[in-house]
Amino acid sequence: MEIDKKVVEYHIQKDRYSCIPSAVELVLKLLKKVPLNYYELQDIWSNKQNGSFADFDGKTIENVTFTRRYNLTLKKLLEVVDEELKSNRFVIIPLPLGSEAHCYVIYGKDNDDYLAVAKLWRNPYPAFINNVKKRIGPIDILTYKVV
Repeated sequence: MEIDKKVVEYHIQKDRYSCIPSAVELVLKLLKKVPLNYYELQDIWSNKQNGSFADFDGKTIENVTFTRRYNLTLKKLLEVVDEELKSNRFVIIPLPLGSEAHCYVIYGKDNDDYLAVAKLWRNPYPAFINNVKKRIGPIDILTYKVV
């Protein structure tokens, strides 16, 4: 699946701990459901440190319903990601970044690995990565359906 790099470059993560709503906003922008200057989710979230994908589970935003997928084995998680990509849908996933985790948007595959991107707080440049599988553990992911 192609990703609109201009959308990713324009998007920002506004606060240190707003990577979850930032990733949701990025998906909404990539789907062309919201304008490029849409930051309502991050504005509400601000710098909330106790948030999780559960905050978006079952929420419909601009006709996109998000679902938290959890308690998956690593094998099942990879199957779900593959199914989502085959259906031309992005997947939001937390991956290790230093001593913390950061939300990335998986948007494609390269050989046997996934391609993902994130915008990091205070960094104007997108963080594109292609070594996703070795970073994945049995973690929650956020998927969606356009309704």
